[in-house]
Amino acid sequence: MSLLWPRRICAALFADRVAWALRPRGPGRRVLAQGIEAAASPAGDPPWQAALQALRSVLEANAGAGSELAVLLSGQYVRPLLVPWPAGINDDAEGAALVAHHFRRVFGDDPAAWEIAFDRDADGPARLACAIEQGLLEALRETAAAAHARLVSAEPLLVSALNRWRRRVGRKPTLFFVAEAGRYCAATFTDGTWQALRCGRLAGTDGDSLREALEREAALAGEAELELLAYAPQHPPLEAGPAVAPRLTRLALRGAPAEPPAGAVAFALGGLG
Repeated sequence: MSLLWPRRICAALFADRVAWALRPRGPGRRVLAQGIEAAASPAGDPPWQAALQALRSVLEANAGAGSELAVLLSGQYVRPLLVPWPAGINDDAEGAALVAHHFRRVFGDDPAAWEIAFDRDADGPARLACAIEQGLLEALRETAAAAHARLVSAEPLLVSALNRWRRRVGRKPTLFFVAEAGRYCAATFTDGTWQALRCGRLAGTDGDSLREALEREAALAGEAELELLAYAPQHPPLEAGPAVAPRLTRLALRGAPAEPPAGAVAFALGGLG
């Protein structure tokens, strides 16, 4: 591979594995290699330690000087929150203070222990914010640096999926459903603006648990014309019931783990060197 096109490693971190793809950083973005690195069962704190160890193995085998690392984060490592947004708050500092207030109110933790990002450019009565532990972000930086690579993005799976398929969310009421092993997030939109965000647990990766959660969230949305968009790469094909099936579109990526698209909710990654 030409030295003019350094490598970029795209890695998705989950509790039990790291899915990764290696691409050149130049035109075409063809996949040079890909795979899945199993992670040991989490034991104690922090819960992301096993996934970080699996990521280290991937980088040791595939990274090199000048490499870039783009990371997708399981919902297990992210706290998403839909923040009510009063009219007139347009200043970033005011917005950050508002978001920190709501995270403290909902989760009870000191916001200083978390890296919080929010959609500064959204319209409507609410905005999406996400938080990851400062310790996880620092561990990602250190893991990349140890392999002579540079962390260039760290994005929640929910945010990445929304960015990728945001154009599918139109003026009709829409439920955007993202599921992974053991958990899901359901985002509701009307006229393209946020209405609600709910997250919950799944009993497993079988089709029954996914169908039950999807049908429950559709009923809670309470919209007769609700469109449903579901991204659930770890689950089998979904056999939805008659109340849901005609309105359901199953979203899918083809091939290797995708590189996170540029999005509005981005964590501060300055000074990574």
